[in-house]
Amino acid sequence: KLTLFIRDRFIGRVIKDIRDSAQLSSSLSSTITDRNRLIELIPSVLQKQLELSIPILQSTYLIFKSCEELCALVKCLPPYADDFCQAIVDLLFKHRESCNKLFLSIVEKTDSLGVSIYSNEWVKDPDINRHLRTMPAFDAFIRMTKQEHLINNNNEDDNVENIRFRQTKETETLLINFSQNEMSIDDICTNYKHITVLATIHESLDWLYCKLVHYFDILDKCSNDTKYLDALTQTTVKLGFTTRSIKQNSSHYDQLKLSRINLEIFSNAMKTTLTLSYDILLVLFLEIRLHCFYYLSLFFRNTFHYAYAIDTDLDENIMALNRDLTHLQETLNSSLNEKKFSFLFQGLGFVLATILIRSSPRFNRINELGVTKICRNIFAIEQTLTQIRTVGDAELMRAHQYYELLYAIKPEDILHIIEEHGQEYSEQDYLHLLQLQSRSLSSDERENFDLSKYEQLVKTAFNPKVKNSN
Repeated sequence: KLTLFIRDRFIGRVIKDIRDSAQLSSSLSSTITDRNRLIELIPSVLQKQLELSIPILQSTYLIFKSCEELCALVKCLPPYADDFCQAIVDLLFKHRESCNKLFLSIVEKTDSLGVSIYSNEWVKDPDINRHLRTMPAFDAFIRMTKQEHLINNNNEDDNVENIRFRQTKETETLLINFSQNEMSIDDICTNYKHITVLATIHESLDWLYCKLVHYFDILDKCSNDTKYLDALTQTTVKLGFTTRSIKQNSSHYDQLKLSRINLEIFSNAMKTTLTLSYDILLVLFLEIRLHCFYYLSLFFRNTFHYAYAIDTDLDENIMALNRDLTHLQETLNSSLNEKKFSFLFQGLGFVLATILIRSSPRFNRINELGVTKICRNIFAIEQTLTQIRTVGDAELMRAHQYYELLYAIKPEDILHIIEEHGQEYSEQDYLHLLQLQSRSLSSDERENFDLSKYEQLVKTAFNPKVKNSN
């Protein structure tokens, strides 16, 4: 009876006070005031105290402090551990719901109920989401995150061939999805403040998960050995109206009542928090690539003037792409930690180069100035990416060299390059180049250009066994 009295009259009040301190009472409402409060960042002084390189949401920090208090109460009042564990779970689920609501307010289109920008449409599809999480870049990032505290981190998989294989597989997946529908500006997120909020939500939820894993592991051990309750807190926490250090007799630890079911629910609450965090990171990963695809698709819709180019000025769509990438870099560099920032932009040059090379058939014709113009465009993208990643990009250099092959006066020159330097590009890429060269010739020149002959020579270079068998 005393236990029930304490639970009804005291424990409930304590939990309510802790909930109020986390300011959860109205966090699920949709008013502008509540939204602004939810995206408020921790003060810079607190950020330094927490040793964080980038700020997190104030609301997330308050949730953590409330969970920390509840964990301290488990140590003080072991018979009510289940009540405090349930309160922690409630805090986590409600905060996740608030963050998810904020996330959806950014990625969902205002004029179409339930329809999102492309990046979230893919992420919210269960099948595509599972596939995205198995993509080489994401898988490598997760493995790196798990191993970042290990002294001996053996990166045997990170040789040039394996990296290129992973990038090829990943790019193939993205391009298949990108090319299914024609994109409009409404299909991407062009508000950089929204990009900042997405990155901050991700960092905040990821931080919260990492902090709570420590407490969950202790509670999990406590269910088997109550002596671990001592590890729940060695710090000073606020309880009621006083602040005191929690040091007490451990004789009542054996009264701990913490069910396995509640621990599993706690674990599930943390996992759903981490899932949302990584979903947002995937949205950002896809968003950057969708921006590239969007601006390059605009560029390749208007290639007719390359047949009659009279200048080598940069294309306005390429300049728009470079400005956009620079804005994304500035935005994400200040709202994501270094490893996540690197993850988002890693392999981007490969994606851009693949799009540029595979889009060569979209040129109906091209003159020599047009070749110079496309090469300048690629070089400009390469410079922008170099500024973002602080290293040169070999893949964009390959795309640049690919179009330079069009300077070859005779197809034999291209074939000679293949023999001398090896197969730098795919068979299809070389065939597209020859076909573009053929289309760009005058009618008189085309009469002396045996395209089928040159195509066969390329095929033979790639498949010498076919020639030998004949």
